[in-house]
Amino acid sequence: MSEKGSVKNLYEVGKRMLTLYIDNARLSAAEKLTLLFSAVALYSIVLVLAMVMMVFVSMGIATMLAEYIAPFWSYFIVAGVFLAVIVLLFVFKTPLLLNPIARFISSLLVSPPKTDEADERQ
Repeated sequence: MSEKGSVKNLYEVGKRMLTLYIDNARLSAAEKLTLLFSAVALYSIVLVLAMVMMVFVSMGIATMLAEYIAPFWSYFIVAGVFLAVIVLLFVFKTPLLLNPIARFISSLLVSPPKTDEADERQ
């Protein structure tokens, strides 16, 4: 009877532990998804506002240039600057875009390894 009771107790403890592991995984996933979606939302809002700002800045620069050269050339010059920025973004996309995004997502999903005192001494 004692052996049967200990097996049942072991089963209950294992079941409870599995339930806690599943709850922990769900809460961790929810936390990480919240951080990810909040970062995406923040950067999306900043991107939209930056695009609106760039429209006004480029129009202002083109208007200032129009005082010294033909107006259509001033708009072409501003468009050429934007084209150069786009080309630079494509050339340097790995260090400017891919690496920071990969670091952010990996820091969310993978926690750093815990070191023991014995590992630090060696």
